[in-house]
Amino acid sequence: MHTRTIPLSKAVAAGCGLRAGRRIALGVLCGIAVCRLACISNPAYPGSPLDPPENPPEGVLTRSIVADTGMVLYTNVLWGTGSNRWEYGDLLLKYLSNGNSRMLVEDAAFNSSFSPDGRRVAYPDRIRMKLCVIGVDGSGRREVASFAGSKLTVTWAGNGYIYWTESDHAIRRVRPDGTGNSVVFESDSGIEEGIVSQDGRYAAWTQGGTTGKHRVYAGDLESDSSWFVDYGCQGTISADGRFVAHNILGHTHALVWLRETGTLFRTIETPYRTFNLHRWSRHHARCLLYTIDYYPPRGHAYDLVEDTAYYVCDGYPWDYYPAEFHPADTNEETPWPDEPEFDALDFKIVSPSPGDTFSVGDTLLINWYAIEGPENAVIEISADAGISWVTITSSAIGRDSGAWGHFEWVVPASVTLENTSTTIELPGASLLLRIHDYDGEFAGVTDGEFFVAE
Repeated sequence: MHTRTIPLSKAVAAGCGLRAGRRIALGVLCGIAVCRLACISNPAYPGSPLDPPENPPEGVLTRSIVADTGMVLYTNVLWGTGSNRWEYGDLLLKYLSNGNSRMLVEDAAFNSSFSPDGRRVAYPDRIRMKLCVIGVDGSGRREVASFAGSKLTVTWAGNGYIYWTESDHAIRRVRPDGTGNSVVFESDSGIEEGIVSQDGRYAAWTQGGTTGKHRVYAGDLESDSSWFVDYGCQGTISADGRFVAHNILGHTHALVWLRETGTLFRTIETPYRTFNLHRWSRHHARCLLYTIDYYPPRGHAYDLVEDTAYYVCDGYPWDYYPAEFHPADTNEETPWPDEPEFDALDFKIVSPSPGDTFSVGDTLLINWYAIEGPENAVIEISADAGISWVTITSSAIGRDSGAWGHFEWVVPASVTLENTSTTIELPGASLLLRIHDYDGEFAGVTDGEFFVAE
């Protein structure tokens, strides 16, 4: 197969019809007033009498992900971060209503996905190098396919197939009984950690960078096409195929994009500023799972509608299965919240954030995005509330360069105002940061001051 690459800038221009100088709400920008959740009908609550709650909740989830309902699959690889998250460990199922966990696979698994009815789990057995299926009560283990790669990521889709990627150039699928094993999509670029929508049509994945600059792609498996989304890693797609999310480089924030138009929908930040391993629930379009990358790693579930995150486990969460659903085949529609006013043509500074404090010698990671408009970026700081500015980039950063969107600045002890001999000592200073293009047509400034410790 051959994949077609569509630049994000063209997708945005075509999908949104932006015009310079227009300031509009992002929800209006995308033409989205409501969004159907792509889930499935509510099954009987699965599990054995040992762990499930005595009175499982009933009804339809219409407003939030309830923190004390449903199930989470996670692995307890707790001895470190970084590449260790891809080491095999125990695969556990946790009932959020009572906190009980059940061991499904001991010391052999990583990654996993619930079946559409919530009664079984697909996972890769790293020791035996087999893709396996097992019941949520721990019974009925079955090997359905072999794999040879690494970072194997699975999606049990609603169309009857289990999809997986194994860090080569392909997306594969197989039925739970082991039949129909085939490659359904190939990319000219590598495919890591790929997730597939529930209808089996759309996917998102990460392409590893040879220079450490990872890229996130999305693809249409039916039309055999793919397109660049943004720089970052942990690319993942929602169950309904509507949203693509990923880390930005530096792992301080995550971005959520509307797949169809390529426009930014949400920026997600946590107080801890070091989070990772984003994975959309395979069966709930509003639930995004992520891990706070400390020791031990702590798993969270984020509700896209409520803009609220809940702690769910110690370890790496892979899939969330709600006890209540908003079915995709009903006429009910859930409104998504209005987004704040946002000028899609200007720079939006993601980090540093107001109130951040750094010391001399620290590396300050500056992250930004500009959906459309500026083709280069110049970064400046001010230590006098914006009266004067000092350029900290040696030259303008081009949109097509590998440095676009991410710049590392080592905080010096002092800076010198341009075209003067005036030196400003930075310890104890309150700073603003501004990004503009070389011609000064587009600009963005931090919402408040950040600080250099004395």
